[in-house]
Amino acid sequence: METTIGEKIDDLFETRTFFYLHNFERAKEEALQVQPGPELVKEKQALLARIEIARGNYDEAIQSLEDKDDSKVLQWYAIYMKEPSERPNVVQQVSDLIGRESSLSGVNQILLANILVLEGHHEKALELLQHHPTLETAALEVEILLRMNRLDLAKILTERLNQLEGDAVLTHLTTAWVYLAEGSYREAEYIFAELSERHGSSDMLLNGLATAYLGQSKYQEADNILQELVAKNPNYPPALVNCLIISCHLSKTKEQKDAYTRQLKRICPDCKWLKELESFEERLSLFVVS
Repeated sequence: METTIGEKIDDLFETRTFFYLHNFERAKEEALQVQPGPELVKEKQALLARIEIARGNYDEAIQSLEDKDDSKVLQWYAIYMKEPSERPNVVQQVSDLIGRESSLSGVNQILLANILVLEGHHEKALELLQHHPTLETAALEVEILLRMNRLDLAKILTERLNQLEGDAVLTHLTTAWVYLAEGSYREAEYIFAELSERHGSSDMLLNGLATAYLGQSKYQEADNILQELVAKNPNYPPALVNCLIISCHLSKTKEQKDAYTRQLKRICPDCKWLKELESFEERLSLFVVS
């Protein structure tokens, strides 16, 4: 599907929309159906590689980027996500590139910032995203600010996005994230439900809706969504975290909780939430013993 912006046709509009909503299957279908103009060919190739990386198909992404010198950052990102042992080397290359290049833009800017975030360098990532501001960089800024517990700044940026790009899918998503962070769960519920109805559901949208229900103490409604989600995709960490939380509210058996914990440890051993839970349980056991 093509979207007209003024006199210009944006062949990748639908692909980007589904990608932002984490509906990667639909995003790939859309990308393969269009033959964009010369100015969008490289972006299409980058989007297809990002889709495969997001789906965990790292080898396929890396293979598609071979012999493309202008795609080295995409290759680094795929390698970073695939091979934990290679991460120090990738981070060094990222640091060297940022040091050499005074201005980075486009997909490189987004991917380098994502690597910095995964390494815990939030301030550096925010600084990098200032080079060439776009709607996607602004959405990533909001996500980073929320990770840093800077809800105040995230709200200011989101309000600006709503003024400039109020109809954009990324603006709706960032607004929903801010609503969740500030406890406006009913408003977040409306956005996730509307996006799912308009564009089709995805793991991210369903989990967002479940989180909004959880915040409103609608535990059974949240559990119904999450059970459907994990049945289709048992390897989605945010949903497993919510399953663990809801299992406490619904007094599920220890066996059920342990099953979620084992699965989360298997697919996401570095899960920050799980490490914090384990640390809390250790402190609690020491307190009980004393």
